[in-house]
Amino acid sequence: MNTPSQWSAIWPSGFGVCASCDMATWIFLLFAAFLMTAGEARPTGYSDGCDWVGSGLDHPNQERGVQPVYLRCSQGTVFWRWPRGALRIVLRMGSAGRDFKGCLRANSSESARVRVYLEGKQKLHLLFAATDGRPSQLPRCFNSHHGQVALYVEADTASSSLDDRFEFIYDLQPFRSSKDPLEECKPCTEEELLHNFCVSDFVAKGIITSIRDNNQLERSEIKIKAHKVIREATTPVFKQQQNMFTNDELQEQYTTLHVPSKCHVMQDDGEFVFMGRLRLGDPILRCAPRLEEWNKLKDQVAVSGRSQCTLE
Repeated sequence: MNTPSQWSAIWPSGFGVCASCDMATWIFLLFAAFLMTAGEARPTGYSDGCDWVGSGLDHPNQERGVQPVYLRCSQGTVFWRWPRGALRIVLRMGSAGRDFKGCLRANSSESARVRVYLEGKQKLHLLFAATDGRPSQLPRCFNSHHGQVALYVEADTASSSLDDRFEFIYDLQPFRSSKDPLEECKPCTEEELLHNFCVSDFVAKGIITSIRDNNQLERSEIKIKAHKVIREATTPVFKQQQNMFTNDELQEQYTTLHVPSKCHVMQDDGEFVFMGRLRLGDPILRCAPRLEEWNKLKDQVAVSGRSQCTLE
């Protein structure tokens, strides 16, 4: 929508000055107005509030222009075809303004040289670059400020290949209490156990068979043998293995759960109840009470009736 000041640049004395203009003059003036406004930066591409899909060809003559993108979901995808210029992507979790921890995993074609920066108070902090020396599978995480995060996604040069593309998936989760860097390592409280049992992407009873530290991806990988899978997300987390002698499927199911390496997880005997969620496609362990502790809590809740769902 053109503003009065934009129109007055074409008609300094107002609309009345051309009341007697012929058709050719009117066509010329309208075309001039179009040229003046065609280069303005405005949101383009497609967005449903969670995902954004766009193209650098939306503004082919603005290699240094910045395009705003606003997303309001806890999970989504950004897909940028033929990157050029830059995107300024603002992430929020709905409209509540609650602070959160976010993570993204980026993927790009070899020819698409794109960098992702986290916007700070006075400068930009590099979050991702294909040449930063870190594995592409490593999630790049960040904390919100006043309930939002601004990411500055910049293309080094205009795309020259038809295959040029850049995309990332993101995941936002509210803080449990504070911005404690070791918050993910703290044991779940009783209330958190009851809540996570009801809302987790996966819940299973089983044992730990091994723990491996993956320093490159900054995580510990916990191999689990599950005797009973209580809940599983649409994307399968647990897999059955076959008996090598009979080819029959074994009753137990197996998976590998992830926790941050900073938590220094130690292997322990006994049976546990594993609860967690999928983050960027990876199964993240959130709570793991011992089975006897869980059964005790379950019995207490059966008397008080304070459970959000049926406990098993």
